[in-house]
Amino acid sequence: QEGALPFSIDQECFNVVIGAWSKSVNPAAAERATAVFQRMVAIGIDPDVVSYSSLIWAWARSKSRHSVQTTLDLLQRMLQEWETGNTSVKPNHVTFNGVLWAMLHSGVDGDLAKASTIVRQMEALGIKKTAAIYTTLMNLELKRCRPDRVEFVIEEMKSAFEAGDSSLEPFARNVFVTHLQAWSKAGNPEKTESVLSEWIVNERAPKPTTQDFNAVLQAWLRSKRPNAAEKAEAGLAQMKQMVESHGFDCRPDLYSFTTVISCYAQSDNPECGHIAYSLLREVLEHETARADMKPNLVTYAETLVALCRTRMDIRRAENAAAHILRALRSKDFMLLSDGNKRLLGKVESSLSKSPFPQKDGFLDQLNLKKEAAKKMAEHRNEDHRDA
Repeated sequence: QEGALPFSIDQECFNVVIGAWSKSVNPAAAERATAVFQRMVAIGIDPDVVSYSSLIWAWARSKSRHSVQTTLDLLQRMLQEWETGNTSVKPNHVTFNGVLWAMLHSGVDGDLAKASTIVRQMEALGIKKTAAIYTTLMNLELKRCRPDRVEFVIEEMKSAFEAGDSSLEPFARNVFVTHLQAWSKAGNPEKTESVLSEWIVNERAPKPTTQDFNAVLQAWLRSKRPNAAEKAEAGLAQMKQMVESHGFDCRPDLYSFTTVISCYAQSDNPECGHIAYSLLREVLEHETARADMKPNLVTYAETLVALCRTRMDIRRAENAAAHILRALRSKDFMLLSDGNKRLLGKVESSLSKSPFPQKDGFLDQLNLKKEAAKKMAEHRNEDHRDA
């Protein structure tokens, strides 16, 4: 403005700065991008599609409760300007993906449902869905717990790929992962297994890993089927077999074992506790050699719950429960969080209903552990105040 520079500040300069703020993790990035955008307009430089799209992404990545509405307002402004003859602001795939991404990450009720309207607007403008947009749409449907719609989006992407759009990646890892998680979270183990089987034999896709096989185990747990525990244990065996026979990177981890143990904790199998305890012992055998096999309170607690449900060889189950309670003596720190307190309540309830002759003594031990955890929390709070 003072004319002191040997060049003029133009649209591109402003777009670079707005774009930088759109990628920033600064909590005030969206507001800062808006200020630059407004300054641009104030000095007579017209924003283009890059300016608007960068600003939309700045708001999409923000934590603001108003992020979705702000991106929608900006999109509407672009459309109005374009319809009145300003072709430089016609929204493109980056613009629309920014609005969809804001909806995906919004915590406001109702924002997810607005995505279909945005997709229709995009299609009306003749804008093709890119791989990034398909990914966002899959995750939107995943968040809405609509596995059938996730599948629909994937099939649409496959059709476009087979019709000649080589920019799409229907066999990318993230596509299979989203597909798996959609059916797993819906508690449909058969569908989850079907997706995993398709993935295993697909030569164009990277091979599934431990995390992906775990999705099947979780699907069995969520299904609450009478045979869920046995099916999940079979899935655990498959993971081991795929490592040994096919070299897959799917060695069962603590999460795998804990999921199967949790299945037995809700099973009516009369030997559920003995099987769960056997799985815990297998975890403990690997604890020193593998960092990912150190049992946590969930592992111990779910095994205790399974032991309380056992209806065969009660004495052996009771001895196993006593062993777990002894193992927990040095782990009082595990009981401090609210989530772990709820888990402890589940164990107490199971013990009180168990057939164990020593259950009153076990409950006394748990109460002592709760008191120890409470004192530990008080000491920590005192230390923080002193610091």
